[in-house]
Formats: sequence, C-alpha cells, structure tokens
Amino acid sequence: MTADPTEPHADDCSTGPISSVESRVIPRRALPATTVDPLLAQARRMLTALAAAAADPPLRLAAEFDLVGVGRLRTTTLENFALSAHPAAPATGFTLSFDYRGRDALTHVCASDRVFAIVRKKLFDHGLAVKAVASATANKLTVEPIVSAAVSFALDQQSQRVCITLRNVVMLGVVAYEIPRAGLERKLVDAVIDLITAQSRTFYALLAAARQGFDGR
Repeated sequence: MTADPTEPHADDCSTGPISSVESRVIPRRALPATTVDPLLAQARRMLTALAAAAADPPLRLAAEFDLVGVGRLRTTTLENFALSAHPAAPATGFTLSFDYRGRDALTHVCASDRVFAIVRKKLFDHGLAVKAVASATANKLTVEPIVSAAVSFALDQQSQRVCITLRNVVMLGVVAYEIPRAGLERKLVDAVIDLITAQSRTFYALLAAARQGFDGR
C-alpha cells in the first residue's frame, strides 16, 4: 500500500513535549515600583469622585481673579473636570484639571504699545484666552471668562515626600507645597476639594500642620 504523503513518517513522531518553560525567581528589588501608594490612591479616588459628581450639572461657584493692571475676571461655574495620571510616572502622580467659567469677558485698553505687549504676555502665561487688537489709536485686550486650573499630586518615593501643586486655583499663578507622605490624610484631601469647590481656606491650616517639623528643603 502506498504511504499517504500527508501523514507524518513514523520516525518523525514524538511523544515528548513540543515546548518547555523555564522559571526563575526575580529578586523583589529588581521589579519596577508600579504599585500605587495607598494614600495617593485614596486621594485619587476622592478627586475622581469629585470629577464624576461635577460632570452634570456643573458646580456653581462665584469666583474672581485679579488681573493686575487690567481688572477682575468674574466666573460663576466649575466645569470640564478631568483626572489624568502623569505620563512619566503614572503610579506616583496625577492631575485634576478643570475650568472656571463665566459669562462676561473683560476688556482693557492699554496706554501704550509697550504696556500692551507686557500685559498680553502675562495673560498668556496664565493660560488665559485673550483676543488682542492693535491699531494706530488703541491697543485693546479682551479676556474671555475662562480660567484653566489644575491640582497635581506627585510622590517622591525615595524621600517619601508629596508635592501638591496648585495652578490658577483661587488666584492666578502656580504654587507648590511639599509635605511628608504621612501628611496626605483624608482630611487634607477633603480640604483640597473644599478649596476647589468653595474656596475654603481650611487647606492652608491643615497644610501648615502637616509640615510641622518637616524640612522642605
């Protein structure tokens, strides 16, 4: 009988394994530090809940931002909450971003070209939406009633310090505070939420308490 060419030859058959797996133990110190710190995870959950609660309808908050030499920009709501991990270190940092929004734009006429250039740059540096019109007779700036703000948390695992950075929260500008990791308690995160949603100053008192005896240098 002629052998079927599609059948494997008897010599080619094997009952042994077609693959094998070797295992080895990797020292714990060799693994990347990807586990999220429990205090940082708690803060993230709390701010995620804020972002979800504020999605619809937007939170109402009357806030004013002093634009030196221009006037006061008034906003009435908090909108567009979003939380994102830091791309370079997702396990040790995240940012909550949001917008203060109002209805009335702020218009200012600058006295000279020099003042116009300086003021416009400062407004852009704060991330404000600005329309500029320069002519032979007037230099006019119109600031839209939108202030983009953010709160960031970043943990330095080596020093066990947490850096909390506020950008355009309550007032224009960027301010960073360092506290020991143990200071990132639930009540401090609650105070951050109250600072955002009601401009409560409890955060600053708790921040000072968390920093007692702490060398932030």
